[in-house]
Amino acid sequence: MVRPCPVCGASADARRRRLGTHDYRRCRACRALFVDPVPPPAEVLALYEAGYARARGHHDEAVATAKRRTYARYLRRLGPPRGTLLEVGCSTGEGLAVARGLGWDVRGVEPDPEAARLAGERLGRGVVAQGTFEALDMPPSSCGAVVMIDVVEHFAEPRAALVRARELLASGGRLVLVTPDLDSISARLMGGAWPHYLPDHLTLLGRRGLLGLVRSVGLEVESHGGALKVLSTAMLGRHYAANPHLVGARLVAALARRLPAVGLLVPMGEVHVVARRP
Repeated sequence: MVRPCPVCGASADARRRRLGTHDYRRCRACRALFVDPVPPPAEVLALYEAGYARARGHHDEAVATAKRRTYARYLRRLGPPRGTLLEVGCSTGEGLAVARGLGWDVRGVEPDPEAARLAGERLGRGVVAQGTFEALDMPPSSCGAVVMIDVVEHFAEPRAALVRARELLASGGRLVLVTPDLDSISARLMGGAWPHYLPDHLTLLGRRGLLGLVRSVGLEVESHGGALKVLSTAMLGRHYAANPHLVGARLVAALARRLPAVGLLVPMGEVHVVARRP
């Protein structure tokens, strides 16, 4: 039986497409790609519990510096701090540290046990919960902002995740999303070699599908556009080393180790959305 689209609920193509390490189906309505069948929850969690953040260099200072610069760009779009900011998938806490520096009271949730521990050591006891977003215990309407940068694509049921995010937002609270964009030029030009076809990416959306999803859960889109990231050579090398199935992975990883540790602001084939709970 063909699984219905987890983004809009419409029917999907019966044909599966092998992209990266997954078999995806494409929704006939919103054009999202989603994994079918969905891997068992224990298998998905095992990806993060096996040192996910360390393999991607989140512990390296060059990578951490680049991540902090990227987060600062998006967190400033939220305006003045309004209470609690929750980051979903906070890794080692770089984004939360930036948010705290801007005046937010911060909370985070992270499935990688080692990354959650390091984030807790940095930010204080009780700030970061180790586990899944679905299991996070927070009262409704308790957040002035929810941040999901490079997170939506990790959910097999992204609509349910955004419904949960909306429930946690107070009136006037904002959601910040950054996720790979199937409508991007890089996705269209690179085809099956697009570097966002990864083992942990269970749902991939185009910009139109993402905007439709955000609006369908009762949020008002304030801004959207292509996402720029500060990408360090260390981050690039780690990404390709952790995903050897990518085209040219060994070559890119080897070159990155030999290049200066610079950070450049580059388009990564992603989209950002800032939305508000009315």
